[in-house]
Amino acid sequence: MGEEKVVVHIERSDPGADVRPHWDRFEVPYQQRHSVLTLLNYIYEYYDRTLSYRNYTCGRGICDSCRVNINGKVGKGCATPVPPGAELYLKPCSPHVIKDLATVLTGGPPEPAVLGVWRAEG
Repeated sequence: MGEEKVVVHIERSDPGADVRPHWDRFEVPYQQRHSVLTLLNYIYEYYDRTLSYRNYTCGRGICDSCRVNINGKVGKGCATPVPPGAELYLKPCSPHVIKDLATVLTGGPPEPAVLGVWRAEG
């Protein structure tokens, strides 16, 4: 029996550079107790270090900063378990996209100070 994988499709965009969003596909080896957030961490670590998402890791579903649209429903990435063999479609949870899955948490226009720090780190 082969190693189980999770297929993750991520809607990617950089509003300052892209005309429209595009999709990237990743196959991630399944590990016990995977959550959407641990999948994103794996993708960032092993496949694409340009992926942007919120990685505040309270890890208990309390802070709500890791929310993302998961297969059409907004959920908390750290508290959403992923079964083996799953296929996920991840999109930003808000139209106020900073980059990829990272959105402005307040729902308002991007704050220049936040954007400057994130773009400098990227």
